[in-house]
Amino acid sequence: MNEKNKQGAVGALLAEYERAIAELKNVIEDISPADLTAIVDNLTADSNCRSIQTILTHVVNAGYSYCIYIQKLKNKHAKHPEKFARGSIAEYKKDLDEV
Repeated sequence: MNEKNKQGAVGALLAEYERAIAELKNVIEDISPADLTAIVDNLTADSNCRSIQTILTHVVNAGYSYCIYIQKLKNKHAKHPEKFARGSIAEYKKDLDEV
């Protein structure tokens, strides 16, 4: 985060997002490809909650959505990246950094 964004409420919020993303990346670090895609809740009606993969896909997509909502408030045009599942933790970590 640059110095300009470290001030006030916006800076505090951005710092918290950075901390949460770093913590999430640490938590998911050792998840195997098999565990990533394994169905952990086949009874849920929410398709975003069936596996670690679907949860992470939702988290990345939501992160982009929040950014776009903020940009639209400032009259900026932003394109939402396509939502799709990744095949590895490394790809999700890269996505989290890019959000």
